[in-house]
Amino acid sequence: EMSPKTRAEALGRVAWFFSRATHVDDEIRDRFGRLWDERIAHAQAHPDESQELEGIFWLAKGQAFSSDWWLPRLRAALKLEPSIATERYMISKELAESSKDDPATALAVLKLLLHQRSTGSRVYYDMSRHAVPVVIANAITSGDAELTAEADSFMNELGARGRHTLEDEVRAVIDGAVTIDDV
Repeated sequence: EMSPKTRAEALGRVAWFFSRATHVDDEIRDRFGRLWDERIAHAQAHPDESQELEGIFWLAKGQAFSSDWWLPRLRAALKLEPSIATERYMISKELAESSKDDPATALAVLKLLLHQRSTGSRVYYDMSRHAVPVVIANAITSGDAELTAEADSFMNELGARGRHTLEDEVRAVIDGAVTIDDV
């Protein structure tokens, strides 16, 4: 029986190798997805072993997996293992890009990544600069009234935490004055 730390290192290493690939065959992608799904289910059943999910962020870093493949898995893992949202995990541009296709899950992941995060941390700064305005703008313009209200509420929460220009930044994204490549 391997320890959760050893499993984390192994899964993270494999995910890192996949993050370097530009293409993964569908069969391999699906098998790898099932492996992560099994590990997430294991962590749900054994919360004291959730550390093994730490390397999942690498799935977002590569070009081989679409956001509809990695984003829900990242969300599930973040709920189980908050340490995924530590300083070394910078996936803000990938998260911003994913919000075009799945604004609800991207907003949920953003909230999990920033939850109780210090405004002075590198993760907070990186997310604030590259993801927050785009993710919130895509949620607001999603056409889903509930998601729009949730995004607006989160924008106000971040404004209360010191992001006083956030509403203007979100408006610039919505108006097309700022694109994902600009942030």
